[in-house]
Amino acid sequence: MDLDVAQKIAETLNVSLSDVLGIGGAHAAAQGFHEDVQDYVSGSGYSFAGSLGPNESLMTVDTDLCENAGVKRGYVVTVNDSAAAVAAIAPLDIVIAIYHHPETPEKATKLLRQFVPPSLLITNSGSSNARSINIAKEDAQIISIVTGINWRRHNGQN
Repeated sequence: MDLDVAQKIAETLNVSLSDVLGIGGAHAAAQGFHEDVQDYVSGSGYSFAGSLGPNESLMTVDTDLCENAGVKRGYVVTVNDSAAAVAAIAPLDIVIAIYHHPETPEKATKLLRQFVPPSLLITNSGSSNARSINIAKEDAQIISIVTGINWRRHNGQN
């Protein structure tokens, strides 16, 4: 089934696209979201900084919510926060989003998710998932796209 068919099924049944696709949902974090990424801090004896392009930075992943997409806890990812990169996001690209929970709108939380057009941010994990986020209806914005997944973990181990 392609994404258009899945979206039509979700709309007809008045359920989320993640429910139709069988991702997320059931064991979503009930108390909001936690930071999924943080700025990369060198110190492992291996530096990724020399390979950065314009508008790119490094982040360390603190979650396994996108492990089935190849991004695991402890990995260092390269992200691009240029407007052109964010505008060119394709289906299932891994992105960084800022989310403001309705009960604490002053606090922004950085989330690592996959993009499912036209407006869903989903997780992709075999061990734990969080509910999908509808960026058209919730206070969440995509701020960057993951452009590289480094094969080394941030502590220098493979």
